[in-house]
Amino acid sequence: MWSNSRPPSSSVPCRYPTSPNFSTLIELRGGERAARISGDFFNCGLAEFERHLIVAHTSEGRKRAKGRGVLFGRPCKLTPHQRREAIARRDGGDETLTDIARSYNVSHSTISRLR
Repeated sequence: MWSNSRPPSSSVPCRYPTSPNFSTLIELRGGERAARISGDFFNCGLAEFERHLIVAHTSEGRKRAKGRGVLFGRPCKLTPHQRREAIARRDGGDETLTDIARSYNVSHSTISRLR
């Protein structure tokens, strides 16, 4: 942040980006201090611009992947056959959710969410 890792002297009236009440541009009188502060603002603006570029590129890549049919998200723990089987066992009412879940090595919550 600052070259000597400390903000400029506290005798200069200003608000720093790290203070909770930072709301306006820093007004400083003095060459070196003003240059350091404005350099920080430039770097912040550059970082914000780069962040926007990253978001744009990422969203563009996601759209292309969806167009190719790539699936997003966490993979299912149960195969479609296991899902049908677990739903039938759950709807049968003979076993508890916990017993069914143990047989598939999943949580009882996973079984309760099946549709």
